Amino acid sequence: GKNERGGYLGCGNKAIRDEMARVSKRLRRQYDETLESYSEETTTAAGKSSLTGQSRKPPHPPLCHSCHLAKPLRSKHCRVTRRCVLLFDHHCPFVGATIGLYNYRYFYAFLLFGSMAILGFVPTLTVYLLRNPPSAPFPLGVAALGAYISFFCLPLFGMLLYHTQLIGRNLTTNEHQNMWRLKYLQDEYGRYRNPFDHGRVRNALGRMFPSEDEYVLPAPSGAERSQQGADAPSSNGLKRSTAASDRNEEERRDLLQNVV
Repeated sequence: GKNERGGYLGCGNKAIRDEMARVSKRLRRQYDETLESYSEETTTAAGKSSLTGQSRKPPHPPLCHSCHLAKPLRSKHCRVTRRCVLLFDHHCPFVGATIGLYNYRYFYAFLLFGSMAILGFVPTLTVYLLRNPPSAPFPLGVAALGAYISFFCLPLFGMLLYHTQLIGRNLTTNEHQNMWRLKYLQDEYGRYRNPFDHGRVRNALGRMFPSEDEYVLPAPSGAERSQQGADAPSSNGLKRSTAASDRNEEERRDLLQNVV
């Protein structure tokens, strides 16, 4: 949806801005269509199952009435910027921006190169101070600058390691902190399961080169569908198939209602 363009990590790439505009337009249209569907269902029997075999309508996506957008999986309305953000990670006060789908790679680059800069600065400063002639006055200004910069070592390195771990698991900060209440990160028994985890390499590529695949729930593979078919009982096939379909429908509705 709408992403944060302001701040130091706003998206300046024209291709990204065009993509953001396209996605926002689609989600706004889906928002309007969902409201129309709600209105129809309050006055007609549409969306209900019947004995004639009429199919039930798919569950409605969650809506953000502040931004007037449909909310895909992994999105969230940022309370600071008051915008819906795709693949919401967190709002960072240090860079003055909300970190999401399209600017996460810039945020990670900031952590990486900032850590590398400090890693190179500290030993350089140490050598400089050790080589300072004893007869020369001690460079208090340089030492104070070094102490100030060194103060950021642990926080910056800690953030870099933390987000490297998240990239390897294809999780956001928001998901990592709230994984036990996000239904799409749980299996049918309530245990943790990440459907977006495709291995470290694919996870890293997905976060650095974002696309719609990062917030669209993957469809079950052919093997999973075959296993589901093998597990289905053969007796009373029609009734049990209908019951399974209803359960899947309810699970999907619960999933969509617990996006954030």
